Amino acid sequence: MEYKRPYGALLLAGALFALVTGTRAQSTPLNTQGTVFWSGFMQNAYGAQTLKLQITSATSTSGTASIPGTGWSQAFSVPAGGFTSVTVPATAEHTGSETINDLGVLVTADDPVSVVALSQQSFTADGTLLLPFEALGTQYMAEGYLGLPGFNDFYKSELLIVSTTDDTEVEITPSVNTAGGHPAGVPFTVQLDQGQTYQVQSALATLDITGTTVIGTAASGDCRPFAVFSGSMCANVPVGCPACDHVFEQLYPTDRWGASFVALPLANTTGYTLRVQALLNNTTVSFNGAPPVTLNAGDRHELNNVTSATCVGSNGPISVVQLMEGYNCAGDGDPSMLVLQPVDRKATHAIFHTPTSPQIGQRRVNVLMEGTSTSTLQLDGFGVNQGSFTALPACPDLAFAQLSLSPGVHTLSSASGFIAQVYGTGTGESYLFGLGSFAPEVVEPDSVICSSGPVSLSSPIILDNAFWTLASDPNTVLAQGQSITFTPVGSDTLTVHGELPVSGCPKTFDFILGAPVPPSLTLSANDLPNLSICQFSPVQLAVDPPLDPAFYELAWSPAGLVSDPQAPDPTAWPFTDTWFKLAVTSTAGCGSITDSILVQVTPGEVASFEAVAQDTLLCLGESVVLEGRVERVMALDHLDTTPGAVFANVQNGTIGNACGSVTGAALYFDGNGQRAARTVPFDLSNGGQVRFSLKIATGTAPCDDADPGEDVVLEYSTNGGGNWTVFSTLNEASFPLFTPVTVAVPPAAHTPATLFRWRQLAHSGAGQDNWVLDEVYLTTYDGSGLNYAWSPTAGLGTPNAQQTTAAATTSGWVQVTLTDPNTLCTYTDSVYLTVDPAFTLTVTPDTTVCDAAGIPLEAMASSGSGITWNWTPNNGTLSATNVPDPVASPTNTTTYTVNAENASGCTATEDVTITVGTLIGVNVTASDLQLCQGGTSQLNAAVQGNTNTILSWTGAGLSSTTQPDPVASPTTSTTYVATLVDTLSGCTVQDSITIAVSTAYSL
Repeated sequence: MEYKRPYGALLLAGALFALVTGTRAQSTPLNTQGTVFWSGFMQNAYGAQTLKLQITSATSTSGTASIPGTGWSQAFSVPAGGFTSVTVPATAEHTGSETINDLGVLVTADDPVSVVALSQQSFTADGTLLLPFEALGTQYMAEGYLGLPGFNDFYKSELLIVSTTDDTEVEITPSVNTAGGHPAGVPFTVQLDQGQTYQVQSALATLDITGTTVIGTAASGDCRPFAVFSGSMCANVPVGCPACDHVFEQLYPTDRWGASFVALPLANTTGYTLRVQALLNNTTVSFNGAPPVTLNAGDRHELNNVTSATCVGSNGPISVVQLMEGYNCAGDGDPSMLVLQPVDRKATHAIFHTPTSPQIGQRRVNVLMEGTSTSTLQLDGFGVNQGSFTALPACPDLAFAQLSLSPGVHTLSSASGFIAQVYGTGTGESYLFGLGSFAPEVVEPDSVICSSGPVSLSSPIILDNAFWTLASDPNTVLAQGQSITFTPVGSDTLTVHGELPVSGCPKTFDFILGAPVPPSLTLSANDLPNLSICQFSPVQLAVDPPLDPAFYELAWSPAGLVSDPQAPDPTAWPFTDTWFKLAVTSTAGCGSITDSILVQVTPGEVASFEAVAQDTLLCLGESVVLEGRVERVMALDHLDTTPGAVFANVQNGTIGNACGSVTGAALYFDGNGQRAARTVPFDLSNGGQVRFSLKIATGTAPCDDADPGEDVVLEYSTNGGGNWTVFSTLNEASFPLFTPVTVAVPPAAHTPATLFRWRQLAHSGAGQDNWVLDEVYLTTYDGSGLNYAWSPTAGLGTPNAQQTTAAATTSGWVQVTLTDPNTLCTYTDSVYLTVDPAFTLTVTPDTTVCDAAGIPLEAMASSGSGITWNWTPNNGTLSATNVPDPVASPTNTTTYTVNAENASGCTATEDVTITVGTLIGVNVTASDLQLCQGGTSQLNAAVQGNTNTILSWTGAGLSSTTQPDPVASPTTSTTYVATLVDTLSGCTVQDSITIAVSTAYSL
C-alpha cells in the first residue's frame, strides 16, 4: 500500500481557481474567456468529494451552469472584477474507461467570463483553466502522466473527450493499451452527440496515455469541435517521488502548439519537472541553448528536478508541460500540471484569484516579459519594482519576476504583454495555474487579388451549394457555382460560401479585392509643385490622383507638422525648410508608393495676421474702424538642443527623441520627482498666445502610458513664480500623437513680466507616464514697424496705417496687405463689410380725437427685417411701446415719437401729434325694447361732457327731438339715434337703440 501523508492535498491545481480575465494577446491568440464552455471531470483517485466551477468576469454578468444530459442546472451571477463558485453534483465525475456518458458540463454567460473546473478530494485535487467554445479544435495529442503502480493498477493515466455538437465522430489512436481493450497504435472511432463524454484510461498504472491522438474524422469536419482533458488519477512526479495527486488539465488543440517556451522556477520549491512532446517527426528541441534532442511525433522528453528557468526552442510545433513535484522531492507543495503558453502568446490584462487554505503559506505570480518592457508592468494598479526582475541568459530578450501575493483577487496589466503563472505552496499542498491570452484570432484571407479589371476566381476546393457575395453587400448573391468572373470596384472582400461534401460543415473562402496603387503621385503645396513661404504660414498639401482612404492608407510625415497625417489634403505648418513625404499603401496589400515635396521657409516674426472690423454690419453713411491685427513671435525654441530662449528651468526633462519628436529632438519628461518646464518672463501687456506641440504617451517604455489624473497643466505667474494659476488642463488621454496646441493668455496674465510653466500633476515614478514638449513659441499682439496697405482705398481714412476708418457705401470685401520690411514677407487678409441701405417710416397722420375710447396708431418701415420698435413718451397713454401699432389714449394733446431699428442696427424715427378736443360721450337706453301696436317706450340719452353741447334725435314717433328723454311711439320697428355735438370743437358722437314693434292682429 502506498504511503499517504496525514494531511490532504486540499487545493492542488493545474490552473486551480484560475479566475482570469484578459485582453489583447499577441500572435497566435488563444482566447480563454468567452460565453460558452464545455467541460467534464475525469476520475479522481478516490472519487471527488467536491466538483466546482470557479467563474470570474471583468464586468458584472450572469449565466447558467448545467449538465444537459442529466437535467441539472444552476444560475449564477458574477460582480464586475470578482468571482463566484458553482458546485457541480459529484455524480458528474467519470469512472471507468471507454463508455459513452451524458456528463458534459455546460457553462453559458451573458458576457465574457473565465472558468476553472476543480476536482477536489481531501488528499488528491486538481483543476484546469477552461477554454471557451471558440478556442476548441478537432485535433489533440494527450498530455498525461504515469499512474501510481501497485494497488491493483487502480491509479491510471487517463483522458476525457467532451462533445459540443451532435453527430461528432472522433478517431482515437491510443499510445498504450487501454483499460477497455483497445491496443496501442490501433485507431478506433467513437460517435458522440452534444454533451456526451468518453473517458479513456490506460490498461495499467505503469502506462502513460501521453501521445494518444484524438482527431475529428472527415465526416465530423471542423464545424464540430470538442474538448479534451488528460492527466492521471493519482501521479507521483517524478516517478517514485511521493506523494501522488490527481493531475487534471485541458489540452490545447495541436494547431495552437508553439515553438518557443520558457519554464520559470517555482519559489519555495527545490525543483520542477519539464516535459516536451513533439507533433511531427524529426523535431529538434533545445534547452537553454544546449545541443538539441530529436523527437518524432508523439515522442516526449522529460527533465526532472530542474532548479532554474528553462528556455525551450524547437524547429517545429511542440507541447511543453511544467509539473510541480511531490513534497518529498521539492521540499514544498505537491504535484500539479500546467500546459505552458508559447512566449508569443501574451496577455495585456488579467484578473485572478488566489485561494486560501491553512496549509498554503506562500502565494506568488511568476511574470515573463520582454526585458525592455518591465517598467510597464502593474500589479493591482501599481508599478512593479524593477529590482524584482531577473534576466534570462539563455533568452537574452526576456526577464522574469516572482511577485508575492496576498489571498484574494488581483490584477496584472502591461500594454507590452506578459505571460504569467499563479501558484501557492505549503506542506504537501500547492496550486499552479496560468493566466491565459485573450484576443480575437486574425483570419488571414485565402487570396489577395490586385486588379481594376475583370478577374476570374474559383473555390480552392469543391463545395456543395456554392454561391458568391461581397462584404459590402452580403445579402446580394453575385453568382452560384464554383467559379465567378467579376470586375472589382475599389477594394472589397469577395467570399464563396458552401458546404463540405462529406461532413456538411459550412465553409467559406475569402478573396481580398484590392485597388492597385497608382504608378506615380503628384504632390502639391498651395496648388504649386514647389513652394516658398514665410515662417508660421499654413500650407495646404494635396495629392493627385485623388486617393480614397477607404482603399488606401495614407501617411504624411513629419506627422507632427500636419493637421491629419492620414488625410489626403492636410494643412501643414513647417518652421524650417521641410520635405513633406506621403506614403501610400493599399489596404488590401496591393503595393505602396512614396513621394515628397519641398516647402522652403523664410524666417519671420509674424505668427498670424488678421483683418478685423469694429463692426461688420453697417448702415449707409456710418463709418467703422478697421485694424490689421498682428500676432508676433517673441521667442521660439525648437528644443533640438539645450532649452534656450524660452525656458529658464526644466525639472526631470531632457532633450532627446526616445518618445519621438515633431522634428529633430524634443523635451522628454521621464525622471522622478516633479516634472515641469518654466519660461523666462515675457511682456504680455498686449495679450498673446502660448503655442506648442504636445504628446502624452499611450504605449510602453520609453513612451509609457499616462494614467487618468496624470494630466499636464499650463500655468502662469505674475509675481516671479511666487504663485501659479492654471489656465489650461491638457488631458492625458487627448494627446497620443504630437498635437499643435494654442492657448490664449488670459487677461489676468497681461503683465510686463509674466512667467509660464508646464507641469504634470502626477506620475508613478521614473520611466513611467511619459510626456513630450516640442516646438514652443510665445506671441504677443504688436503691429509696430510693419507696412500696411488697405484696398480699395475709397472711403478709407488712412489706407497705409495699421488702423483706419472706413465709410462704406456698398457691401464688399476690404483687403489689407502686411509687409515685413526686414524679411519682405507679405501677409494678406480681408474682412467683409455688410452695408444696409437707409429705410424710412410711414406713420398715422396727425389727428384730433374727441372720443374718450382712444385712437389706433401705426408705423410701417419701407424695408428691412427683424425690426424692433420703441414709442415714446412711455407715460401710460399707449397700450404698448414695443409694437408697430399701439392704441393711444391721451388726455391732452400729445406728440408721439417712434424709433425703429433693423437687424443691422440701422435706425429711423417719425412723430405723430394727437390733438385732444373736449372729450364728450352719449349713451342711449329705452324703458322697453319690444312693443305691441300702439305701445310706447321711454328713451333716455345720458350725456358726458360740458354744457356747450347740442343733443338731437332722429326716428319716427318721438315726443321731442331735442329733449334727453323723449317718448317713442313707433308703429313699426324703428332705430333711434342720439347725436351730441360740441359747439366749441365741433366734435360729434352718436349712440343708437332699436325698438321692435309687433305686427297687428285681430280676434
